[in-house]
Amino acid sequence: MPTDPDLQYKADLLRSTPLFTGADDGYFNSEKSLIFLAAANLKPVSAASSGHWQADSDGRHRVADDLGQVEDVLRRFGLHSMVMGKDEFAITVAVSLDRSLLEQLAASFDSHKEIGRLFGYPPSAVEAFDRGQTELMSMDDQEAIERELGLWDGLANFRCSRLNAHEELQTAVRWQEALIRYGFGNGTTAPL
Repeated sequence: MPTDPDLQYKADLLRSTPLFTGADDGYFNSEKSLIFLAAANLKPVSAASSGHWQADSDGRHRVADDLGQVEDVLRRFGLHSMVMGKDEFAITVAVSLDRSLLEQLAASFDSHKEIGRLFGYPPSAVEAFDRGQTELMSMDDQEAIERELGLWDGLANFRCSRLNAHEELQTAVRWQEALIRYGFGNGTTAPL
């Protein structure tokens, strides 16, 4: 499937920024992938952390990136942002193409259903999560299906219902296909 030139430009720019590097060296682009999903309108809202490694006398440690720089980069992608948290290691922001969705998120921190909807999780998974553990597939079973589908670890960052897991995980399959198409990951491993 051909890529959209504007999205390809954003993907290339996002991959090149020193911001939004993951805390785990093995998943260098994982935070950038989450941002791209929002920039590509595949998730209404996404969240990502931004910090970087800084050398010190013991080797190195992670420090939070500058909020102004984070917001500037996100604006270049056409994204609005809202700070969700900050500590000495990272700043976490929610991002969206639509500012009103971030306002809805800020007003919804006590509603799992609304948060799930805003983050683009499958409706049946959101409903099951809201009803409680008895409606959810076990994590072991969900992870087995994710492996069967070839999904990257952690990409399906929602809990699946017992009854619709295969269908619900197709959301994460679509996310992964788009990420691969735009150069995040190589098709068999998580974004490096």
